[in-house]
Amino acid sequence: MPTQKRQRQPQSSPTRRATLPQARTPANVRSDIWSFARPVENKIVYNDVSVVLPPHQYIPYRPKSRYVGCIPCEDVGRRTLWANDRTAQTTNLANHLRTHENWEESCLKRGIKPKPTSNKFDDNLSTLRSRPLNQDGVLYFFLRWIVIDDQPLSIVESKEFRQFFFYCCRDLNETDLPHKDKVRNGINTLFKKKQSEWMADAQNCPGRVSFTTDLWTDNVLHAFMAITAHFITEKVENGSPVWKMESRLISFKNIIGSHTGEALGQAFVDILTECGLAHKVGRITADNASNNRSMTMEIEAALQRRGIEFDTNEQYLRCFPHTINLVVQTFLDHIKDIPANAICDTTIHAALLADPVARCRNLVATLRLTSNRRDEYRRVLKKAIEDGNFEGKPLELIRDMVVRWSSTYNMIIRYLTMEPGRHSTGLLHYPLLKVVDLMLNKPAYHKINKDLNLSEEERRVLQDIQRILLLFHSIQELVSSEQTPTLSIAIPTYEFCASTLSKIIIDNIYPSLEHALHPAVAKLDKYIRLARSNRVYGLAMVLNPASKMDWIQKHWSDQDVERCRESLIDSVAAFRKKELLSQQKDLPALDAPNSNRKATSKAHANLDSGFCCLSAIADLALQPSKPTLQSSTQPHPPSAFPVLTAEQIDARAREDAIREVQRYLNEPLVEHHLTGVDLLKFWQDKHLPNLYPNLRKVALDILPVQASSVPCERVFSSAKHTATSTRAQSSPRLIEMLQILKYGL
Repeated sequence: MPTQKRQRQPQSSPTRRATLPQARTPANVRSDIWSFARPVENKIVYNDVSVVLPPHQYIPYRPKSRYVGCIPCEDVGRRTLWANDRTAQTTNLANHLRTHENWEESCLKRGIKPKPTSNKFDDNLSTLRSRPLNQDGVLYFFLRWIVIDDQPLSIVESKEFRQFFFYCCRDLNETDLPHKDKVRNGINTLFKKKQSEWMADAQNCPGRVSFTTDLWTDNVLHAFMAITAHFITEKVENGSPVWKMESRLISFKNIIGSHTGEALGQAFVDILTECGLAHKVGRITADNASNNRSMTMEIEAALQRRGIEFDTNEQYLRCFPHTINLVVQTFLDHIKDIPANAICDTTIHAALLADPVARCRNLVATLRLTSNRRDEYRRVLKKAIEDGNFEGKPLELIRDMVVRWSSTYNMIIRYLTMEPGRHSTGLLHYPLLKVVDLMLNKPAYHKINKDLNLSEEERRVLQDIQRILLLFHSIQELVSSEQTPTLSIAIPTYEFCASTLSKIIIDNIYPSLEHALHPAVAKLDKYIRLARSNRVYGLAMVLNPASKMDWIQKHWSDQDVERCRESLIDSVAAFRKKELLSQQKDLPALDAPNSNRKATSKAHANLDSGFCCLSAIADLALQPSKPTLQSSTQPHPPSAFPVLTAEQIDARAREDAIREVQRYLNEPLVEHHLTGVDLLKFWQDKHLPNLYPNLRKVALDILPVQASSVPCERVFSSAKHTATSTRAQSSPRLIEMLQILKYGL
């Protein structure tokens, strides 16, 4: 049901609203490049040197043309053309312009400061060369190369490899270069040292440690259980606390035997015990597999036997992108299930029954089946480009995978890019169907089904499907950050997706797909209810100073709003109770200092862009700010700690928690800017320990909680390069050490 917009009231301070990000990115406003680039639409006309070009008008931002030409080259009688891919980097263009001697001078004349050349190989050579050259240093950097670059350990036994070093470094002796056994022992020693340092950071962090976990199988069918730990470290710099979000791969354990929930749960607890983190478990994010819930139930039972609190219903979170993928698969599975009373065009009805997604998948699979077909596809496409019938890059077709997020969307969008259709205005003017026809007309391909190409109606339906999948793809990308807290936007994104799909149905935007959208919305509603029942999502939203209770009050029932507020008060009261108990025992507070470096805010800027767009689309205007309470309501350090009973401590803790929460909620909402709301920077503010001493502790627990298991997916993407055929004889334990070191170094 649409939410009624609140009427804006006149006030002295401006209403806090989300600000939309600007359209251009920094790469698009590099005036030292685009001021010397001519917009070009027709490359054939431009490359004809007999054509007189009009005077160029200097513009400081990237043009919208299909190509760009080099102005300095034109000045010397040459024509140099570049494809203007708006998603690409500008490094090649910048390097080309630097080949012109007068380029920097021309920039300075126009008041433009040329951006300096970046060297990706510059690793602070002066610092490296200041270190003494000894066997320990050689071994350390050699091990880093082996680990990070996925080199086989046996490379040190290569005669040619050792000859290369002896030739380059004439002072090296045979004993200076390590052999395989020393490399293996060195990896073991380095692993123990680094793992000890990383685990000390996690054990001593001021808040809870949250985890993600998943399973992966290598080429020789070894099963590995990845567990990543996420926590906030803190140290004092210039008198102010500095927080940083840390992510560590703490285990890549080989799992032998059945992968039941009980077995995985026991393995998880063993790893927690080994790392000394059983007492600091926060939330665990995993996919929706049934054995993951039984795994967390086994973890709950094992921890409770040790007297450690753990609640599966509260501390097990379902991976957001995995959930969205289940909704996507539900939508795709019901495309052919057209109800008998459905009213649609007969040609569209036939296109739906043919299943355009399956037809697209079949076409891609057929063209990619053998190396000969792939080579022939490339040859036909290259010939079309040379003939001027195809403009753009010779893109490969992509095959989807059911378990890979957004893969069906990527397959469809690539097909539609290569196949603009008869009535569309794509950049590519040589439709894919002609490429396929040219291939199938050759004698070698006569046995292939000639009905591979999609009809115009099937392509039209496929375009509608792609537009719907774009919604799912966008929100998956939004919450897949690892270094930036994204849990606070999980439920708003869930409900934004559900409301958008409902609007599509109500407004009859895609009538031919309505029958498939209904079960998708039902599936999504199921997971929204499960997410709402977990209080961590509400806590994360309230701890976001840009939303606090505002979004919840506009979109949830009064009962859910009150339950969320009570959850926050209970969480704050729990920390306040510990503080009171420590005062009763004349003990210091529980906060523990830690060491790390300053956090970067680039990831927060990227997240805020997506969140601002989401807020703007949903029209979530924030409430007018309320006046800040006077200083008389600020907490005062007690001069003495009277002895209190257990009931008095509970009552006192709750009263203090209510006052602290109310102070926070009464503060104005933080306004969104393009640079983003950096949640870590907000909660690490040096003034907040006096204002919100216990809310900060709640934030230390909640901010590291992961909305997705993307960290594990990134581990698996890297692991396929760690467990290669050159390391086929390596033990699972060695693979685990290599993978953990690669993740952390």
